[in-house]
Amino acid sequence: MKLERLNKDKIRIIFDYKDLAENNINIHSFMSNSIETQKLFLQILDKAEEILGFETEEYELEVNTLALNNGNFILIITRLKNRNKTNKKVIVHTKRKTNSLELDFSIYHFNTFEDFFEFCCFLTKNVNNNILLALENCNSLYKHNNQYFLSISTNKLSQSQKEFFFSTIVEFANFVSNSQTFLAKLEEGTICFLKNNAIKNCIK
Repeated sequence: MKLERLNKDKIRIIFDYKDLAENNINIHSFMSNSIETQKLFLQILDKAEEILGFETEEYELEVNTLALNNGNFILIITRLKNRNKTNKKVIVHTKRKTNSLELDFSIYHFNTFEDFFEFCCFLTKNVNNNILLALENCNSLYKHNNQYFLSISTNKLSQSQKEFFFSTIVEFANFVSNSQTFLAKLEEGTICFLKNNAIKNCIK
């Protein structure tokens, strides 16, 4: 199990089936948010506080779960604003996102353009040119009600490149769909803000 602090209020935990087995949890139990899963979350939070100094008392937590086909799981845990400083109960909201690495097309939702810009900047600073070249001419950004949707094809990425891409983008956006029907609705009902080369054009 690997723990990383992404910023003041966000951490990332990466683990695999072996870690689940060591806690007597199978994949079905984990995805059904069982009592055993809740215990695992609490153990992870205790370890995060001990290793990273990530305190969670008096905070609500949002837990986004990404399950990869290679057997890895990624938890992105975000501390939300203190709702009541006298209430030390931790409330965990879990959004499970199973994103198959076999899929070649995905749509992601960014709350703001700044979130998308930060994602593009992160990619340019932390990936090699091969990944950026593979993403050219296959990603478009749509704007709807001041929110942004990125449609992207990853069929030119290798397995390891997909793993990196999917684990990275969930730090900035939420997976929405891999449906071409959803994409058609975007194309009909929204503004195509950056077409074909959204990532590259954003950072020019």
